[in-house]
Amino acid sequence: MILNDAFPMLVIIWPIYLLLLIPIIFIESRITKRYLQNVAIGKILWPITIANIFSTLIGIPVTWGLLALIEFIWLPKFFEPIVNILTPLEVMLNVTAGAAWIAPYSKSLFWTIPVAAMFLLIPFYFVSVWIESLFLTKIFKISFHKILVKKSCWRANLASYLLLFIFFLGILLWSFYDYFRNFS
Repeated sequence: MILNDAFPMLVIIWPIYLLLLIPIIFIESRITKRYLQNVAIGKILWPITIANIFSTLIGIPVTWGLLALIEFIWLPKFFEPIVNILTPLEVMLNVTAGAAWIAPYSKSLFWTIPVAAMFLLIPFYFVSVWIESLFLTKIFKISFHKILVKKSCWRANLASYLLLFIFFLGILLWSFYDYFRNFS
C-alpha cells in the first residue's frame, strides 16, 4: 500500500466548496422560495445558510472519510505501485472508484483530479440533500408539508451541484487544453 504517493481529494474539494458556499446558498434559497411561496426569502435564507454550512463543514468531510475508509478496505489494489496500471481504462476505473484518495498518475494527472472531483459530487449530493432536508424539516420546524420541503432540497441541491459540476468540468477542459497545447 503506497499512501505517501496518494493524494486526499478533500484537500482540493473542501476549499472549493467553502469558496462557492455563498453563491450556493443564494441559489438554493431562490429555488426553495419557489416551493415555499408563502415564506419570505429572509426566513428561508437563514435555515438554508445553516444547513449548507453544516453539510459543508461536517457532511462533506465525514462522507469523504467514509469513502476513503471504504477505498482502503475494498480497493487495496488501488494503492499498488502505479507501474502495474497499464491502460487508460484501468486508470479511469481507479480514479472513479478511488476518488476519495487518488493516486498520482504522472502522465495523466492533468485530468485525474477534476474527474475524481466530479465523481465525488455524486455521494456528496445525496448527503447534502439528506442533511439539509433534516435541518429544514426537523430542526428549524418549517411548518410546511415535509414532502414539499424535501422536494425543494432535491431540486435546490441539484442546481448547486450542477454549478459545482460545471466548475470542475471547466477545470477539466482547461487541463486538457493546457496539456495538449504543449504538444503543438
